[in-house]
Amino acid sequence: MPATPLQTPTMQPPSPSSLLSLPLLASLLSLLPSPCAPDLLITSSPTSSSSLEAAASSFDSSRDAFEADSSFDGVEERSFDDFFSQQDNFFGDEFIPSAQPLVSEDNFRFGPGTPWGGHHGPKHQQQQSQNERFFFTFPSRRRRPPPPQRDKFFVGDQSQCTTGSCEFFLICWMSGGIVEGDCGGFLMSCCNRPSKVGYGVIAQQDNFAHPDVNWGPVQNDQRCGVSAVRRSIAQRRVVGGDEAGFGTFPWQAYIRIGTSRCGGSLVNEWYVVTAGHCVARATPHQVRVTLGEYVLKSDIEPLPGRTYGASKIKVHPYFKFTPQADRYDVAVIRLNRRVDFAPHISPICLPPKDMHLVGHYGWASGWGALEPGSRIRPKTLQVVDVPMIENRQCEQWHRDKGIKVIIYDEMVCAGYYEGGKDSCQGDSGGPLMMEHEGRWTLIGLVSAGYSCAKRGQPGIYHRVAHTTDWISHSVNSP
Repeated sequence: MPATPLQTPTMQPPSPSSLLSLPLLASLLSLLPSPCAPDLLITSSPTSSSSLEAAASSFDSSRDAFEADSSFDGVEERSFDDFFSQQDNFFGDEFIPSAQPLVSEDNFRFGPGTPWGGHHGPKHQQQQSQNERFFFTFPSRRRRPPPPQRDKFFVGDQSQCTTGSCEFFLICWMSGGIVEGDCGGFLMSCCNRPSKVGYGVIAQQDNFAHPDVNWGPVQNDQRCGVSAVRRSIAQRRVVGGDEAGFGTFPWQAYIRIGTSRCGGSLVNEWYVVTAGHCVARATPHQVRVTLGEYVLKSDIEPLPGRTYGASKIKVHPYFKFTPQADRYDVAVIRLNRRVDFAPHISPICLPPKDMHLVGHYGWASGWGALEPGSRIRPKTLQVVDVPMIENRQCEQWHRDKGIKVIIYDEMVCAGYYEGGKDSCQGDSGGPLMMEHEGRWTLIGLVSAGYSCAKRGQPGIYHRVAHTTDWISHSVNSP
């Protein structure tokens, strides 16, 4: 049945619209602080007259208080946070915990510190609060780092091949490819197939893998390239493996690395240049360098030779052993004491950067074998003249003999198509030289060859003009 209207002498009964909105007003009132009845609980039961009367009274009092507080006549407006200030005990005696970060700022920066003494951050971050909460849990013990990635034992590593592909060496050889060294796997090798892309293209691709570095200007000793018998040698044009003559090439070095023998060239008071494959695996104390030698183990020379030790070995950063001619096959040896120049001991000049060689003749000297495969070595220094050959022509000569080899830009070929004159075993690292602007200049280092002095198989030398700036930088620095 409908509720009986309230009869009170002190206030007018609320209108029906007010009664209908009492539940909504009660909810709104619960959000407003009431100075008159802070603990008043308002219900919307239509059967309780006393509850309706109390609600109406509380609503009018709270409305008057709210209007007084929210007026703009000289009274500052209360902000939203003022309604939830700590001085208003809105929730009574109920305990509401304050907000706390799941992870502290220090632990976010340096990692969590363990309450039991372990730590992952700086020492001053070890002490952590026992009550601090973390989003993650601590492991019972420190985790092990992931194991390092194992080498690709069976498949090799393609990144080790500057050109070509990494594949099984037998497949490369049977398919007509050229093996250019291993690529990290078991019997895996870097394989180039010039028949598909061309020899010149492979050489150009290799230039991107070995960018040219500017090591600075080429600096020569002022006394370089002068021979005591230079004029007579120029007129004689010694060829065919003849004896060079005492003091003819005073820069010639005889290098012993353990039981191995190589040649070299003196370039200043401290350094000798030789092939990289001669000393790449040697230590300085294994190296002995003899200068001023002409006839080995003999006292018949007018002036005696001098033997030096080595204090440092510098190999070109791009040097690499390969089944073909070794790449960037050059190194320098610092002697253990200064060289005193003499008529039979003086340096050779380094060439200008990228000096043109094709069409010129060079002279190669050394104490190497006189015949292919011979164990017999001459005791007297030998010299032979050979013409310089263009790289693609050299490759073609070898292909005509069934030999597939790539002559890269840091290499140069020298020799005759008919053969008969060549450097050989034991000459490695020795000089290939020519006269340039009145001085003897080092243009090549004996590096590799398929047999010796065979038809269509000229010798392969390191092109000194390609790395002359690196050599100059290395021999003019400590």
